[in-house]
Parts: sequence; C-alpha cells; structure tokens
Amino acid sequence: MPYRNLPNTDAGLAAALRKADERCKNTPAGSIPFSPETQQRVKTFSSVFLKELDERGGALANQGEATRLKMQFEAKCRMAVSHFFQVFNLGVAREKYKVTERSYFKWDINQEALPALTNEADIIAAAENIINGETLRVAAGCVKMQNPSSEEVKVHLDNYTNSISNQTAKKETYEKEQKDVDKLRAEALDLVTDIWDETEFTYRKDAAPLMRRKAREFGVVYALRPGEPEEPEAPAEGTGKS
Repeated sequence: MPYRNLPNTDAGLAAALRKADERCKNTPAGSIPFSPETQQRVKTFSSVFLKELDERGGALANQGEATRLKMQFEAKCRMAVSHFFQVFNLGVAREKYKVTERSYFKWDINQEALPALTNEADIIAAAENIINGETLRVAAGCVKMQNPSSEEVKVHLDNYTNSISNQTAKKETYEKEQKDVDKLRAEALDLVTDIWDETEFTYRKDAAPLMRRKAREFGVVYALRPGEPEEPEAPAEGTGKS
C-alpha cells in the first residue's frame, strides 16, 4: 500500500507549498480540505520561503561564476609567473642575466627549479617577489626582463587577487542566504505536515485509493515500497470509472 512521503529536501518542500498555494487560489474556499488558519499560513509563508530559496539559488549561481573566474585568473597568473622564471633562466643560460640576480626574487641562486606554485599563497608570494624584485634589480642597473615583464605579471596578480576578494564576498553572501533558508526550514516542514494531515483527515471517510487521489491534488505525495505494484487510479466520485 502506498505510504505518505513527506519531503526531506528544500526542493520537495517548495513543490509541496507551491502546489498547496496554487490549489488554494483556484479552489472555492469551502472545498479546500484544510483549515482557514492553515490556508492563511500557506498564503503568507509560502511566498517568504520560496523567495528565500530563489535568493539562495541566485547567490549560489553568483558564487559559482565567481569561483570559475577565480580559477581562470589563477591559471593565468600562475602561467605568467612560471613564464617569467623560465624566461629568466633562459636569459641566465645566454648570459644575459647573472645567476646571482635570482636573489632579487627571493630565489635560490643555485636552484634552476621554479619556485612552488601549487596553491594560492605560493602564486601570490611568487608574483609579489617578481614585482618587487624586478624594481630593485632594474634600479641596480640590471637588464629589464621582457616577455613577460613584471608589469604584465602585476596585471595578472591584480586580476587574481581581485577575483579572490570577489569570490570570498559571493561565498559569504551565499552562506548568509543559506542561513536564512535554514531558519525557515522547520516551519516549512511543519506547515506541509499540517496541510497533509488536515487534507487526509478531511477525506478520511473515502476509500483509501480515492482519499489518496484527492489528497494528491493538494500536493500530498505517496510512495511505493520496493516491489509494490502501482496503485490503479481511483474512480471519480459518483462513477464506476477512473
């Protein structure tokens, strides 16, 4: 026998409340199977809960886009930093730059391997070392690096750090919206439970299949146990046909 299946997700709660609200708007008041008090709660609370869900969804989408941009700028900044060090190494090999000039970038003068660029802190530190170090190196009379220059690295660093700030802000906004939904979830479940309880109580004297058919019209969801056959559609009242 089908059993009532209360929603256990925000999407399920939203669907139940939308259905109840829709039926309230399109059914004569005397034919609505739950109390006027519950009808009023549906009218006032549903819009609040659904609005919060929409705002959370928008905030999540914004966070996702900000994260995508952050990853994009991170990859570009990492590439610019890596290319700077690689080109500098080639310049050392051609004797255009002195190996000791690596120290301007806080880079071991005896180490050709590039500095670690595995995480956010590594990339930012290396980029800042390039920008600050190149200023000191050129001031000391050394040949300026090109392709990429330290100015190009700075552009990529600025884009990256700005994207980090933006992603952090979007994440905080999403977390706030999530908390707003969390505060309403228990009330949403309580309201859906009342709607379904009152609906089933109103139709309690009907045959079980007909009761479930009527209740479904107001959003009540029934599920089948594993291996249980589908329930035949109950006939409409006053007929012998479905």
